[in-house]
Amino acid sequence: MKERIIGLLSSQGYVPMSRNHIAAALSLKKGERLELRRALKELGAEGKVVRIDRRRYALAAPMNLVAGVLQGHPRGFGFVIPEDKSLDDIYVHRENMSTALDGDKVLVRSFPTAKRLRGGKRGLEGEIVRVIERAKRQVVGEVRQSGHFYYVMPENRGIFQDIYVSKENLKGAKVGDRVVARIIEWESKHLNPEGKIVRVLGGSEDWRTDVASVMVRFGYRRGFPSAATSEAAAFPDGIKRAELTGRRDIREEQTFTIDPEDAKDFDDAISLTKAEGGGWVLGVHIADVAHYVKEGSNVDSEARQRGNSVYLLDDVVPMLPKRLSSDLCSLKEGCDRLTKTVFISFSRNGVVKSCEIVDSVINSSRRFSFKEVNEILAGERKSPLKQKLEEMAELSRLLLKRRVRRGALVFDMAEAKVVFDADGNIAGVEKVREGLAESLVEEFMLAANETVAKHLRKHKVPTIYRVHNEPDSEEVVEFCLTARAFGYAVADSPPRTEINRVLSEAQGKPESYLINLAFLRTLKMAEYSVKNRGHYGLASKNYLHFTSPIRRYPDLVVHRCLDVLKNEGKKETLPGTEELAKIAALCSETERQADNAERQVVRAGTLRYLQWLSWRKPGRVFRGLITGISRYEIVVFLPDFTIDGSVRLRFLVGDFYRFDPKRRRLVGVRTRRSFREGQVVKVKLRTIDVIRRELELDLVG
Repeated sequence: MKERIIGLLSSQGYVPMSRNHIAAALSLKKGERLELRRALKELGAEGKVVRIDRRRYALAAPMNLVAGVLQGHPRGFGFVIPEDKSLDDIYVHRENMSTALDGDKVLVRSFPTAKRLRGGKRGLEGEIVRVIERAKRQVVGEVRQSGHFYYVMPENRGIFQDIYVSKENLKGAKVGDRVVARIIEWESKHLNPEGKIVRVLGGSEDWRTDVASVMVRFGYRRGFPSAATSEAAAFPDGIKRAELTGRRDIREEQTFTIDPEDAKDFDDAISLTKAEGGGWVLGVHIADVAHYVKEGSNVDSEARQRGNSVYLLDDVVPMLPKRLSSDLCSLKEGCDRLTKTVFISFSRNGVVKSCEIVDSVINSSRRFSFKEVNEILAGERKSPLKQKLEEMAELSRLLLKRRVRRGALVFDMAEAKVVFDADGNIAGVEKVREGLAESLVEEFMLAANETVAKHLRKHKVPTIYRVHNEPDSEEVVEFCLTARAFGYAVADSPPRTEINRVLSEAQGKPESYLINLAFLRTLKMAEYSVKNRGHYGLASKNYLHFTSPIRRYPDLVVHRCLDVLKNEGKKETLPGTEELAKIAALCSETERQADNAERQVVRAGTLRYLQWLSWRKPGRVFRGLITGISRYEIVVFLPDFTIDGSVRLRFLVGDFYRFDPKRRRLVGVRTRRSFREGQVVKVKLRTIDVIRRELELDLVG
């Protein structure tokens, strides 16, 4: 059908037609019209066919029309990300934005431009001719007042138009409230959209409102449909004897979990025994969620739609109902639990000798936190399991050493964790660095994921892989320029081992964060795919996600793939490759969205803490590192809080500064004072806008 449509639309003399006229031109029977409708929709999603008005269809390419999603910028312009992934992003000047908002699906007419766009490249510019589909008609923001007029300032910085709200449409909201506004009218780009308040989330001074607003923006909900909740509640407590048939009983073996102190669920447990003749047998035991959540069930449908759990400060939006995620499937200390176990035999040198994957039942003998294990291994805490943990640490160090040797990348970057007091108020921001306990668990999970990937590939079972493509060579060149600017010798096309050397040499130095950040910027995003393309960052030819089925849907799919292999002859129970590809694409998208949402709330929490510090001690000076320079601003990273802010050039007094793009620096015309990337500076807080997640700084000295 698609070929017939393309043939008609590309024929000589074709003029844009409605769907009914296309059906007539193709002489379609009545039963084929539904197929036509579906094919036109798919061709539209592929960016090959566009609707030039509400009814008529045409090929996109001859008219220079491209369908895509608008990505707005706070300064008023935007980029359209084409649905056809072979096309480059299209720059849209603010005068050509029409009435499109960030996230909208739009139709843009493209034309060449002499302007330098993203990455300094010349490309296409465009004019939005139509909004095909609104991403959301609801916008989250703060109610503000100007004279007698009220408006909502959107939280999303990509939406740069305030939404005017009449007094009658405030619906009880007060100035300063965080609200959800619905756009009711926007007919001209020369006027701001008009809206009405549909929900008040709370006062803007409460961090819980930050979480509530992010949940609305990204469409998250804590509750589950009643059908899924009832289905999960119907599972009986305990494990029946029949459920143990065909499972290896390892409840008497010493297994334990190691997780963050505030972990909400426990997917994985580990065990380790000495092998005869030297070496080890590692056991990685993963909750058998597939035993409970059957494909096509109500719980499964909801889990597939969610794709993953989302962690928002001290809150969680789970993928599965709590009856499963926090109870029946969670590997809680002292409880019998059904699991899938990967046994891997290692030599004394950490080389894999053999492996075995079995259904099992375990009883976790101890629930450790990362902090506890790190203290035990450092000799700061006593434990009867110290020797076992030391053996695990020894094996994990060998595995890490072997991974680095084959080219796996190792970054040295801390993450921010917002800390709360006993009353639930934000009490601080901690820098979280990976300790030996975290590394230990990571190495064991990586080993299990690789083992399962090799196993399924060997037996030619279709599945969902975790893939990571190599960075573009021009992006790597940018990293090399940054590294050389700090005196590091690096080739133009460095292998991963050379990149690791640079990252290692920079460790502990002032420029370490910038060097790590420079290479992170070159990397593409990892994603899910039915095609095994390997994982660049891990230097792994076979990799997937198996170890977290409580919080990641692809892991649950992988568990089902193992079940299909176990029950030979029943491969019809596995979704086809096309269906697996849809799941992979959906889960890649939900993961990106979850990462964005989690970053949003962490940044908001960090800004709230900085705001409290500024009230407590005005004028406090902070240490910063310049990580970016442009014609408009200097981006400064505050390492003590793992957050960046901007120094606007218009606020730099005493001189006029010129931007040198080649050397990535600013130079004062009169004083010759200069600022460059990697320079350590002192700054003060200028303004903090928690709603927009903006931090402005002033240079000191």
